[in-house]
Amino acid sequence: MQILIIAPQFPPVIGGIATYSYAVAKSLAACGEEITVLTVAPVVKSSLTTKQGYHLVSVSWPGPLFGIKFLIGKAIRIVLLFVYAIWLSISRKIDLIYCTHYEGATGARIITKLCGIPYFMTAHGAEITEPGGVTGKLVRFSLDGCCGVVVLARRQRIDLLKLGVSSDKIHHVTMGVDVNKFHPVSGDNEIIERLELHDKKVILTVGNLVERKGHDMVIQSLPEVLKMVPNVVYLIVGTGERKQHLKQMVADLDLGNQVIFVGRVTDMELSEYYRACDVFIMPSREVGGNVEGFGIVFLEANACSKPVIGGKSGGIGDAVADGFSGILVDPVSIGEISQGLITLLTDDYLAKKLGTQGRKRVEERFSDLAMAGKISQLFNDVIKKRKVS
Repeated sequence: MQILIIAPQFPPVIGGIATYSYAVAKSLAACGEEITVLTVAPVVKSSLTTKQGYHLVSVSWPGPLFGIKFLIGKAIRIVLLFVYAIWLSISRKIDLIYCTHYEGATGARIITKLCGIPYFMTAHGAEITEPGGVTGKLVRFSLDGCCGVVVLARRQRIDLLKLGVSSDKIHHVTMGVDVNKFHPVSGDNEIIERLELHDKKVILTVGNLVERKGHDMVIQSLPEVLKMVPNVVYLIVGTGERKQHLKQMVADLDLGNQVIFVGRVTDMELSEYYRACDVFIMPSREVGGNVEGFGIVFLEANACSKPVIGGKSGGIGDAVADGFSGILVDPVSIGEISQGLITLLTDDYLAKKLGTQGRKRVEERFSDLAMAGKISQLFNDVIKKRKVS
């Protein structure tokens, strides 16, 4: 089957949606589907290449170069995706379109009207929890015309039902992890050597530096953690708008020796950072209606046999099995966050147990191929029904 994946966010862009889009494209290609990915990225020119078994069409646009305002930039992206999607749908004889973000689904509905090509879309977080203004209208327009909506967690299903989406249109397919890339490894770790982390207890967060991720809450919990774990070090992998704010917070709390801002890392390095930590934490919280849709980073850390701590917010409860693969805490409680860290940093038996169980859980339920198999079956069922009718 010829599938066009419209993914406004795609690597090297960092973030959960980009990671999900890449995992779906790579895994569906591995399942034997013919995949073309259409994305918008700040590159010099449009290119058509083959990577990981799929074709990638990356369309440059002027937004990143000229600082185009948010709403205008959104409109330009939607139009660009729509124009290129029509061209690809016709030239590559596309059977089905899968939109990993509502910006792509807006144009996909028009393509369905023009060409009769069905489309699916993914629902993530804020776009369905607080669907107001222009975004809300675009989301509702996209939802009304799609064959189905793929959700990564139970939270999104509930939010879609509140919006009036019929239950038979909602398909819960949990996100998948490449268990061959993210796995435990014994022996030397280059990250530990480079950052001189020998004899340290390492806490890690991977994610964009935005308010809802909870980096600030972890930093504020460190003074209490240090009383029980004096050799603790907190690694922050990622970049974003809150970097200077977080750095100032570190300075104010005199934590310069305990917090390391790593910045952006390569895809190859990421698994090494997971392996270098003792505990992974991301106490995400709801901010202005924006929530964590799922949290693939928890599964990536678990796949490396690391225990995790997540905030009780959004879809994180689906990613973290509380008491089995990690611990869920109140994301706005410094007391709960610090106690969770102290528990896992001082109880080696419990930490190892949760990490081991987390790895087994990922292997059994959250592999990328298992995810792709479910999505592929879903899409093929739709195509078969349309041919019969």
